[in-house]
Amino acid sequence: MLDLSVLVPFIIASLVITFTPGPDIFLLIRNTLRSGVKTGFITMAGIFTGVGIIATLMISGVGLIVSQSETGLMILQIAGGGYLLYLGLGSAWQARRLVKSLPNSTQEPEVARSKTSPYLTGMFTNLTNPKVVVFFVAFFPQFLGTAENVTLQLVFLTSIFVFLAASFEVLIVLAAGRMRELLSARRFQIGMEITVSVVFVALAISLLVGSV
Repeated sequence: MLDLSVLVPFIIASLVITFTPGPDIFLLIRNTLRSGVKTGFITMAGIFTGVGIIATLMISGVGLIVSQSETGLMILQIAGGGYLLYLGLGSAWQARRLVKSLPNSTQEPEVARSKTSPYLTGMFTNLTNPKVVVFFVAFFPQFLGTAENVTLQLVFLTSIFVFLAASFEVLIVLAAGRMRELLSARRFQIGMEITVSVVFVALAISLLVGSV
C-alpha cells in the first residue's frame, strides 16, 4: 500500500529543509533565550500544532484549494506579514528597553514579558505563513511514488517529516537554553533581539510586498 522506495530521497530532502533557518527557528531561539527551556518547548508545541493543522488540510485536499486561490494566498500573505511585523517590532521594543537599562549594569537583565502565549505565537506563525501551506502542497506529492493509498502515503511522509523537524528543534531549544545560562549579559540579549527583529521585519516586508 505504501511506496517505500521514495523514503531515502524524501528523508534527505526533509533534512535539507529542516536545517534551513526560518521563522520557527528564530522564534524558538528568541523565546528560549528570553524565558528558558520550558517556554521554548511550549513554543515548539504551538509550532507543531500549526504544522499539524496545515498537514491535515493538505491531506484532505483543502490546502490545494487554498494554494490555487489568489485571493486566499493574498489574505494569508497579508496576515502572515502583519503578524511577523508585530513580532519583529516586539523584539525591537524589547531591545530598546534593554538598551535604556544598560547604565544599571549591576542589575540582572530584565526578562521580557509577552502578552501573547508562546504556544499561540508558535501556532499562528505557521498558520499565517502562506509559504508553509504552499510548501506542504508542493513538496509532499512529489514523493507519492506508486502508493496505492495516497492518503496513507501522505500521512506516513508527514509523520516522518514532523519527527525529523521536531528532533532538530528539540536540540535547538536545549542549545538555546544552555546559551541562556552562559550568555546572560544584557548586550548579548540586545543583539539577539535586534537580530530577530531584523529577520522578522524583513520576512514581513517580503510577504506584504508579495501580496501587492
